[in-house]
Amino acid sequence: MERYNELKHFKSEKGHVNVPLNYTDAPGLDDWVRSQKWHYNLSSRGTSSALSPEQIEMLTELGFEWDLADEDHEWMMYFDDLEAFRSRKGHCQVPESFAENPQLGIWVVVQRLEYRNMKNGNQSSMTHVKRKLLEDIGFIWCTKGSRNGTKNGLKPLVTSEETEVKSVWHVRYEELKSFKSQKGHCDVPTNFTDNTALATWVNDQRKAYSNMKNGRRSTMTDEWIGLLEKIGFEWCFPEHDLTKVAKPLYAEARENDWMKRYQELKRFRSKEGHCNIPKGFIKNPQLAEWVRTQRRSYRMLKNGQQSPMNSRRLMLLEKIGFEWTPGVKEDIDQDWDVRYRMMEDFKTKEGHCNVPPNFTENPILSAWVHTQRVAYHKYKNGHDSPITTERIEKLEKLGFEWNVFRGTRVSESNEQKWLERYKDLEEFMLEEGHCYVPKNYIGNPSLYEWVHTQRTSFKRRMDGLQSAMTDERLARLEKLGFEWTRFDKHDASHITKPWMKRYEELDTYKRQNGNCNVPAVYNTNISLGIWVTTQRIEYMNMNMGRETNMNQKKIGLLNGIGFSW
Repeated sequence: MERYNELKHFKSEKGHVNVPLNYTDAPGLDDWVRSQKWHYNLSSRGTSSALSPEQIEMLTELGFEWDLADEDHEWMMYFDDLEAFRSRKGHCQVPESFAENPQLGIWVVVQRLEYRNMKNGNQSSMTHVKRKLLEDIGFIWCTKGSRNGTKNGLKPLVTSEETEVKSVWHVRYEELKSFKSQKGHCDVPTNFTDNTALATWVNDQRKAYSNMKNGRRSTMTDEWIGLLEKIGFEWCFPEHDLTKVAKPLYAEARENDWMKRYQELKRFRSKEGHCNIPKGFIKNPQLAEWVRTQRRSYRMLKNGQQSPMNSRRLMLLEKIGFEWTPGVKEDIDQDWDVRYRMMEDFKTKEGHCNVPPNFTENPILSAWVHTQRVAYHKYKNGHDSPITTERIEKLEKLGFEWNVFRGTRVSESNEQKWLERYKDLEEFMLEEGHCYVPKNYIGNPSLYEWVHTQRTSFKRRMDGLQSAMTDERLARLEKLGFEWTRFDKHDASHITKPWMKRYEELDTYKRQNGNCNVPAVYNTNISLGIWVTTQRIEYMNMNMGRETNMNQKKIGLLNGIGFSW
């Protein structure tokens, strides 16, 4: 509870729980916050969690954001690749020059370097959680050819692995120079098929530079910066034109290429109601090609071939109703029956149907099991769902459990606190006519965080994960007319009262000054200056496929008074 109380104190002083790196007022609090995010996210991968439902609820009520940082998401993707390598080879000794996945070979070397730095008391991105994950799958920190070190039995700081990393950097640098001489610039496209390793490396240099400039851990050095700038390398991401973005937002603008396309597909689905992008989709040909690539990757995985498709990607795609063989109902039904037989085989072998989320032996079955649970919960709650009564009966006859965490209980004290908050929401609904509590609600500042917690708990329940959302709580909230999604960001009809109030203030400013360029620090109306800046940020997030409160009606209203984005 000591760390939790420190975080609570931090929140009371700062108004948020985003503890900065190396926070001196409470040393170690930043690492503790990061480890809670790791434990929470690992629970959704089938790993036992160190967090109880009560602890999750307590942190969420503080306004705790559970998403991992970009660099941690990237680490987990490489870890997934390493697990897949281990399942095929029986060990984690990825060669440094691994032709099938060159980046994985380098990543493995870097983990050993970071581990050594941690053991020697130097700055390191290695954490105890990462270390345990690697050791649990049999990762060896010192390879056979290593030399005996001089401190704690570790290798000296300058090693053959480090030399290899530096050597790889200079090899890629020479390739970039060659690219520059041919093309006249250094902007290697992310889908550069002539040299995919170079495309990835260029992206990594920008990430490392951004981390360095924002005070994060980074592999970038002044020497490398000098060499890259000497050949005209630009640090901004050309596809996003980050030169127009404020420096504090620079690091936040980075997006993994796969996730960027996935977000584009989600937006397409929200408009069209399906994920079947036509082959000659003129509005976004890159997305159409990406969709075809996912289907090819799926077929490769299904046929036992090496494939970039993993269980995480399968789950994300199936969660939004992605069809692997669109327009062929017989094939879809056949796929379901094939996977059901896989489930029968698993039950015969293991004695139960709880396939883990990261089941590397059969990621297709793992994703399918997750999809059945999501579809079932949608069906039970009256939403559109692909599952049928016949399939439900077949699965239940097999002993399939719809909620693997159905035994979760809530203590009486927590239930009493929950009911008190519920009454607060009930009063709000009677006054306002809806349950959309604004973020800065003066009447009850903590009510917004509680409402956010309920939506998070509901989402975990729908995904078949451990959740504090009981049947009783669900029934009470739905009786009140509670909406489980704050609102659809693409619903052009949704405009909140606070937003309209600021919009009217901006309209007044425009009539008085002839433009909408409210200064960021506008002493006459400080809130309006902040709001205008926020609209530009939300608009940028929308264009990048990130979560945002911006929608088409807001854009139309702002464009109507000559707003400059």
